[in-house]
Amino acid sequence: QSRNPKYKEFAFRIGDYFLLYHPPHKSEYLQLDDHGCEVIGGLAEVYLLAKYEDESRYQKWKNEMHNLIDTILKLGRNEKGLFYEAINPQTGKIKRDALTDNWGYNYNAVATVGFIDGEERYLNEVKFVLDNLLEFKDYPWEGDGADGLADSLEGALNLINRFPSEPASIWADYTAERLLKKQRPSGIIEGWYGDGNSARTMLMYALWKSQGCYLEPWRADLGVGAIRCEDGALNVIVASEWKWNGKLMFDIPRHKENLKMPFDYPRLNQFPEWFTVVKNKIYIVRVNDREDKVSGEQLLGGIPLSLTANGKIQVRIIVAQD
Repeated sequence: QSRNPKYKEFAFRIGDYFLLYHPPHKSEYLQLDDHGCEVIGGLAEVYLLAKYEDESRYQKWKNEMHNLIDTILKLGRNEKGLFYEAINPQTGKIKRDALTDNWGYNYNAVATVGFIDGEERYLNEVKFVLDNLLEFKDYPWEGDGADGLADSLEGALNLINRFPSEPASIWADYTAERLLKKQRPSGIIEGWYGDGNSARTMLMYALWKSQGCYLEPWRADLGVGAIRCEDGALNVIVASEWKWNGKLMFDIPRHKENLKMPFDYPRLNQFPEWFTVVKNKIYIVRVNDREDKVSGEQLLGGIPLSLTANGKIQVRIIVAQD
């Protein structure tokens, strides 16, 4: 939509308003929780739009965008990098000292600006908070409600996608278990519209564990899990309690092919891309002991698999060397 002049101009007006005339970091109350975090993340997105579509605007905004990021990093966090719910940027006073479950959404902006401007110090701040997450594994996000757990987990998954961190991965597994325990036998979690948020986050978590792979047709007795190896290969295990015939399917670079984005920057409510298949690349596919070379376009059609009852199949995929 940003390529539509009408939408682009609207986005630029928002950027002008918040970065030139009413900068959030020059107010007396800056909310880093819902939905102030979305303003900060949104400004990072229009900043990226200006970088690629309006160089003069980008240069006008750059100083204030960095001032905003520097302010929240300096005044808005505890000693381990997690953000408070609200601060007064003028005095440095913490207005609401609970830790926001939306900490990851604020770091989306920190990371995006870091990527755009090559600011390694911003990227290091993201790595810092991820490596310290385990110290807050039992924190009662939003009063220990499912919505708070879901938002905190979602933010972490988005960042882990760009900044792999073993402590953060352990934290994410632990937090997912906390969230799953909220679900009642009926399937209902808390009985309000926030249940949809929890469901979305658990889908994100499942896709992380499968590296974006999925099975068609799906069935409740099926299981699929995947890991990336140091050599870049994807190892997938597919298991079934009952006889099954179907296909192992893969993700694509959605940011590029569907959304036409210049790069896959971290953003609110996205489903992160893990292992993605590119149509014009060649892949080596091994299913159990059989190995074949296939094009990305062929691979996107799926790998046919047949499982017996209590069967298991291992699949290994790697980009062929030139």
